[in-house]
Amino acid sequence: MRGENRPSLWGLRVKQARERIGLSQKALGIEAGLDEFVASTRMNRYEQGIHKPDEAFSRRVAAILGVPGAYLHAESDELAHLIETWGLLSDERRKQLARLASELREHDLKMEAEAVELAQEIGAKPPRRKAKRP
Repeated sequence: MRGENRPSLWGLRVKQARERIGLSQKALGIEAGLDEFVASTRMNRYEQGIHKPDEAFSRRVAAILGVPGAYLHAESDELAHLIETWGLLSDERRKQLARLASELREHDLKMEAEAVELAQEIGAKPPRRKAKRP
């Protein structure tokens, strides 16, 4: 499948993780099941966004790199870092992190509600809520 001929987000994340563990494109491709004669070229094309891998190949690459599959699709560096960190945590620490995230979100919602209430009390226009994905 043809990409936009520019580095893809998936390719960027693969390259970051691959270089972090000192793996060449060829070595990663071979370990992921590509023929050794095309492994380097194919991985380069995936990283550059010329071709897009199928989901099964993407899962194999993530496993080899030691990252959760979602890491390879993270839209920001911050989210990629959080996903990668999540993958390294024990189940108990994951539960703690999830609780903390929920507490932070609840706090933000409370602060937004208080700002709206205060704006209404003084007759000002309520602050606009930022559109964010859930």
